[in-house]
Amino acid sequence: MDDGLERDRVPDNFLDTQDDLGLRVAELERLVVTLAQGDGRWGAWERNPDDGVTSLSVGEDSVGIGTGEAEGKVHVKGDSNEVQLIVEASSAQSNSIQSIRSFGGGEVGGWNKDGVVFSNKGTSITNFFSGYNAGNSSATAVNSVGIGDGSLASLAGGHNNVCAGARAGHSVADGQQNLGIGSFSITSLVSGLNNCGIGHSALRDILSNDNVGVGALAGRGNDHERCLFVGSQAGYLSDGDLNMYFGYKTGVGLTESSRLRIGYNGSSLVYGEFDNELIVINGRLRITDNADTPAAGDLRYNSTTNKHQGYDGSSWNDLY
Repeated sequence: MDDGLERDRVPDNFLDTQDDLGLRVAELERLVVTLAQGDGRWGAWERNPDDGVTSLSVGEDSVGIGTGEAEGKVHVKGDSNEVQLIVEASSAQSNSIQSIRSFGGGEVGGWNKDGVVFSNKGTSITNFFSGYNAGNSSATAVNSVGIGDGSLASLAGGHNNVCAGARAGHSVADGQQNLGIGSFSITSLVSGLNNCGIGHSALRDILSNDNVGVGALAGRGNDHERCLFVGSQAGYLSDGDLNMYFGYKTGVGLTESSRLRIGYNGSSLVYGEFDNELIVINGRLRITDNADTPAAGDLRYNSTTNKHQGYDGSSWNDLY
């Protein structure tokens, strides 16, 4: 706005002093302070409840607001009950309203147009954390992502972990290659490897390696190793290793190892024992006649003779 003032002109009537300078002016529209070359600071402090200014300091290499001794390039300090810093746009914006960048220009943090906060913690900028208490500032881990309240909050040296959801992977310290999607997923894991929990509290209590749980509460309740749980509450409160449970509430509360169960709500349509090479079908088995390119040991149903047949490598033979 052109108000007729020459904003950049240095006044002809200036005061040159090497001592402290104090000014008290009833009404002052503009104040120009010029420093000679060399070390020096200038500052202004004012306690005026009408304009809200309590402290302003500008040094040769820093700016302080609310403090006379800036500890960084820009230092904003206020009381604990005050809003410390407000950054806003005067109208709807299409770009980020604030960006934090490293020396090389790479963006390590910012507040975007939708109000989403992106920040980096740890000694490497290859980590990405967003959310209250997400990540750990002292972590030496790399290539890790934590999104949500307390996600990966204990991370130390573990690499390549990805967790999203409240307290997802909260205790992971040195674990590696783990994935937790959903609130409280793999939240007790500390040093385990290659675990994947997807769903609320999926694999919540595991401490070991190579487990997969997909579905709310899948595999929750005990530690497991090399288990697969697919379905809401599949393997919930079960105990054992090397198990594979498929279906809603399949394997709930069971204590066993090396078992296969495919079922629904506690019943197992298919049951298997990996250690005994046994499979049990709790129901009818239907075999069709689709066997155009058979191999020895194949079975089929001959709809012409109405008999089941087995293939010996060269011909089909009736089983009865």
